Amino acid sequence: MKFSTFYLKQETREFPGFRYTGCDIYLHDPSSEAKFFIKIHEDSVRRLFFELERPDSIIQAFIHDFIEEIVCYVPKSNSKCKAGFYETRRAEATVEPEEHNYTDYYRIAIRGSNLSSMIELYRQIRAGTIQPDSEW
Repeated sequence: MKFSTFYLKQETREFPGFRYTGCDIYLHDPSSEAKFFIKIHEDSVRRLFFELERPDSIIQAFIHDFIEEIVCYVPKSNSKCKAGFYETRRAEATVEPEEHNYTDYYRIAIRGSNLSSMIELYRQIRAGTIQPDSEW
């Protein structure tokens, strides 16, 4: 199964809970007594990201404002998606077909003004309750 990738805004690096320890990067809520940490990765162009199994997994609230984009993969056989560009007032998505290990997927890349808008658009695309503005 492919994981969902959550890309973070660059200003995440300025957050007081951002910690770089040698080769590991962590993000935590410094205002909380809880010792919840999320491990952050950096790609080849220095974009920060973390991965979860599903795009609608529960995410600690302090991280919501840092998320800039979600990229996930949905098996074509398990979806009502259509390839194309989707747009709502608060989020937009590009859905493209992709093959990985002989399985056909839709790659869904979503950007939006907030996490809840991005997740709502993901759910609408996956359920087929929204149609793309333009198809390909």
